[in-house]
This record gives sequence, C-alpha cells and structure tokens, in this order.
Amino acid sequence: MAKKESKTKVKRIRSTEDKNLLISALVYIVLGAMLCIFRTQMLNWAMTIAGIIAIVIGVLAILKGDLVYGIVTAAIGALIILSTSAASVLIFRKNPKNILSEMS
Repeated sequence: MAKKESKTKVKRIRSTEDKNLLISALVYIVLGAMLCIFRTQMLNWAMTIAGIIAIVIGVLAILKGDLVYGIVTAAIGALIILSTSAASVLIFRKNPKNILSEMS
C-alpha cells in the first residue's frame, strides 16, 4: 500500500510593506525605462518638477513664517526652472554651432 501524499498549498500573506516595495520597484523600473527612451525630455521634466516643488516648499515656508528660508527656496526653484528653460532653448536651436560664439 502506497501512502497518499497530501498536497498542501502554502498561501503567502502579503503585508502592506511587501506591496509598497513592489510598487516602488515598479515605479523605478518605469522611470528607468522612460529615462532610456525619452532621454532629454525626461531630464527637462524632472528638473521642471524639482523647480516647482522647490517653489511650493518656499511658499509654504513663507506662509508658516520662515521668511528667509522660504524666499531662498523659492528663488532656487525659480532658478532651476529658468535655467532648464534656457538650456532647452539653447540646445534645441536650429543652428547649434553659434551657441559658443554667442556666449563669449
């Protein structure tokens, strides 16, 4: 007589930490793929978003009463956005050979 093997399935219970790690991993994979596909545009978007976030943090700091920190943070955010815009204009011009001659 052969013994019957009992097949028990082990059910894994996923915690919220496992789900958060999975979501984080998927976000990093998608961002990495987008950086590979849309190289220049993604960097411009990322810098613009970073500038907007810095401006929002600065405005919130000003509203909370931390005037110096708020002004400096908002100014850095504006500088990031303006420099990204200026770099985009200079890079995507039709005649990029004259960029260096215009800078000097």
